[in-house]
Amino acid sequence: SLILSLMYWLLMVTASAFFFSNVETTGSSPISFGDAMYMAVMTSTTIGFGDFSPHSTAGRVVAVVWILVTTFVTANVLGNISAVFIEDRALRLEERMLRAKLSRRDLKELDTDADGAVDEMEYLVGMLVRTRRVEQELIDDIRAQFRNKNTDGAKSISIPRARPK
Repeated sequence: SLILSLMYWLLMVTASAFFFSNVETTGSSPISFGDAMYMAVMTSTTIGFGDFSPHSTAGRVVAVVWILVTTFVTANVLGNISAVFIEDRALRLEERMLRAKLSRRDLKELDTDADGAVDEMEYLVGMLVRTRRVEQELIDDIRAQFRNKNTDGAKSISIPRARPK
């Protein structure tokens, strides 16, 4: 997603630089591709120093649409870059959490049935919630659904036998 959004941004900036270098002029000479690229990058990143701006009617019309679109594309790129760092940090925190030794307090929190021991299911559910892989609300909803389907109150739902043909 990051690479794709970067490629799309680069394509838009390069295409606009090509357009503006062929349509816009500074005085009597066309604007250079380098200056047009500079204008495209400064505008798309919303820095916009104002040292370059389109003066032709065609350049202004294209710029109105182009500025709106590239602003959103640039925001998307920046969001994807942020997501990479946030995801990396979350993974490191998750690894640290999974390797950490559990304190007595941690074990008490994981012991949801308060029987003085943490079984595999309590540990699994607790760690999924702690690592933010699953919200507690979803776990509660799934457990309620299980209880509704479990009509005899056992710890499991029996699979009906196939009827003979």
